[in-house]
Order: sequence, then structure tokens, then C-alpha cells
Amino acid sequence: MTGILVGLIIAVSLIVLVQLLRVNELISQVKNEDPNLVNDQDNQTQGVLAFLIMGVLFLGSVLWQFKYWEFIFYHLQVLYMALQLIL
Repeated sequence: MTGILVGLIIAVSLIVLVQLLRVNELISQVKNEDPNLVNDQDNQTQGVLAFLIMGVLFLGSVLWQFKYWEFIFYHLQVLYMALQLIL
């Protein structure tokens, strides 16, 4: 059941994305603009979005590591193992 729900969410998300792209193309036709023309504003926007997405993915990766790996820092792991041997 969960698999079906996840599949439906992915399918609906893709449909929404396609519809947003179509609306964007229609708006650019009404404004008589070329949507494929690359300018400095587009480059700036893409750079900021790429930086934010990579930052969120990196932060998520770090938090995942903290949750599922008990010790990331080597010196803490060595200290923990040494204390276990002593006690």
C-alpha cells in the first residue's frame, strides 16, 4: 500500500511539473519573449538554486550520517573503544 502511495505521489509531482512548464511557456508567448534565450539573470538564478540544492543535500547527508553511524569522528571512536576495553 505504501508503494502505491509513493508511486502516486511521484506521478502527480511529475504531472504538476509538466503543467507548470507549459504554463511558463504560454506566459512567455503572451509576453513575446523567447524562453530559450539565456541571459545573466537566468545564470544568476540557476547558480543560486544549484548552491541551495547542493547545500540542502549535503546537510541531509550529514544528518543521515549522524543518525545511522554512531561515531563519525575517529578520535571519539578510539576513545569509546579504549574505555570499553578498560571497563
